[in-house]
Amino acid sequence: ALETMIRLSTAHAKLKLKAEVTTEDVEVAFDLMQYALYARDCDKYDKAHRAEQQPAAKRQRRAQDQSTSQPAAPQLTEGATAPAEAEEGAMAAAAGPSSSAGEAAADASAVALTSAEFDRVLAAYTTLSMQDEYASTVQLSDIRNLCQDMTDAQILEAVNRLKDQNKCGPIDGEEIYKI
Repeated sequence: ALETMIRLSTAHAKLKLKAEVTTEDVEVAFDLMQYALYARDCDKYDKAHRAEQQPAAKRQRRAQDQSTSQPAAPQLTEGATAPAEAEEGAMAAAAGPSSSAGEAAADASAVALTSAEFDRVLAAYTTLSMQDEYASTVQLSDIRNLCQDMTDAQILEAVNRLKDQNKCGPIDGEEIYKI
């Protein structure tokens, strides 16, 4: 830890184009170390929290699937270009939760998101992130205001896809961190 502090302090002094390390450089290095430890602890907590919530979410999905005795009729959305796509969705829903492939298809079809809707959320996120380029986050409520005809689930699905594509950072409650 001492070697890391020395390296960080020296790097901060060099960043300011100074050959001498000051107490300010050491304080900045200390703050960086504290933040790194905090981030590590937050990651551990997030992993444990996700592990606890995941089985509950699966139980809710199974209960919901069992409560609906008949699968819903397939509907074409803006993004569906052929009846075959709707037919595949109906077949995946009919497979039920007993097969793992059926679960994956049911999870994917739980939130119907067309490419046009995804593009709208991407445009809203890009617009909001450029409006205040010095802010480190974009508010999810602002995206909801720009995409009012979309459901919260669709917006969250689109934002999660943006995160998976490394177009935005992690989501923390109502804030989406910029990259």
